[in-house]
Amino acid sequence: MQYFEKTYHPPGTSPGTLVGSKESSAEQFTIQLMDYTATEVVEKELQSTDECQAYIIKDSVTWIHLQGPVHEDTIKDIGNIFDLNPLAMEDVLNKGQRPKVEEYDNLLFVIMAMPAEIDETTTMQQVSLFLRENYIISFHSGSHDPFEPIRNRIRKMGGRIRQQKVDYLLYSILDLVIDQGYPVLERFGDNIETIEEELLSSSVKKSTLGQIHRMRRELLLLRRNLWPQREVINNLLRSENTLIKPGTTFYLRDCYDHSIQILELIEN
Repeated sequence: MQYFEKTYHPPGTSPGTLVGSKESSAEQFTIQLMDYTATEVVEKELQSTDECQAYIIKDSVTWIHLQGPVHEDTIKDIGNIFDLNPLAMEDVLNKGQRPKVEEYDNLLFVIMAMPAEIDETTTMQQVSLFLRENYIISFHSGSHDPFEPIRNRIRKMGGRIRQQKVDYLLYSILDLVIDQGYPVLERFGDNIETIEEELLSSSVKKSTLGQIHRMRRELLLLRRNLWPQREVINNLLRSENTLIKPGTTFYLRDCYDHSIQILELIEN
């Protein structure tokens, strides 16, 4: 487990400076678009950010998802096209941010931390979201796109997500990110049960102490990153922002309950 995971600018850098990572990465970068109404779905992989503009002016729900490491030129283009706050764009590039929600003029900016299993090691991946009246822009820097289950729901005619506005899509993404904690904690539960059985037997391995120490570090990492997500959902519930419709708060309350359950599982 990596102890220091935050990306940051050199001290003294001007606020809002967009500087991408200089490290080489084998992870593929893609821009995926879904544009849908109750009766129609358009899905395509975009070759450039300029292609987004034709969809955001339509009377539909548009979801633009940027998957993989984002180059600073791409993030600047996205910021210019959608008139996004440069400080928020800086937070997208500088991964390892604390989960939070910020309100700008007719815009919500949300950062979430999503637990993931890579080579049986728990890591935290940042998900960044921009919400406006009829579209969402999302960023996820991991090598695996976690949002295919939501796309499958959008593809189905007659599903609830097709009948709702863009704030329901925001809820769906937040719910998936939070619920990723369940399979991760299930793996912890299985490992703890195995260790308990070994400690009660007469054949304790020398590696068990190291395994216990590693699991403790990973659980502390989970707790530190997932604790503030409860406040993110709570702030959205209490917000009077018109982008969140009253009908969607019902689902956000369920999302809040899931965040509390996961924190209780971590404590246990």
